[in-house]
Amino acid sequence: MTWWSSFILNNHYKLLQYKAYFDIEKIIGLLTWLKIMSIVINKGTKNLGWME
Repeated sequence: MTWWSSFILNNHYKLLQYKAYFDIEKIIGLLTWLKIMSIVINKGTKNLGWME
């Protein structure tokens, strides 16, 4: 048994907490990215409309 597998077994609960935290971070990051993209797309279409 490697030190890594024993470390995982010893810290299983902590790792589960970290995983949940990272999943929340990913969701927040994705929502933020989608919001930024929608703003960029809206500005882009307005600029295109203005250029016509």
